[in-house]
Amino acid sequence: MSQKFSVTDYKGARDVSIETTAGELVIVAGRNGSGKSSFIDGISELFDPHGVKLTPKPIRDGADSAQSEFIDEALGIRLVRTWKKNDAGKLEAYALDGAKYS
Repeated sequence: MSQKFSVTDYKGARDVSIETTAGELVIVAGRNGSGKSSFIDGISELFDPHGVKLTPKPIRDGADSAQSEFIDEALGIRLVRTWKKNDAGKLEAYALDGAKYS
């Protein structure tokens, strides 16, 4: 079973995804300004119950929205936090069997 973390247009991260399986170690590495911290911040905000408290300007310059996503096949869940300009954003939870919870 795998887990997938994705961040799109969040701060400096344009489109970053990591997929892991149980027991794997993931190292996030890259050049300065490549979006490493933005990716990690986007994932942190996904699991923050307030969502908009940690980063006052989560949307990357030039984008209309930002999104963080987590999928866990073993738990059968998909979490998506979306931020839109001039909006607080929202957190949605989905069951991989098709049910949706907001």
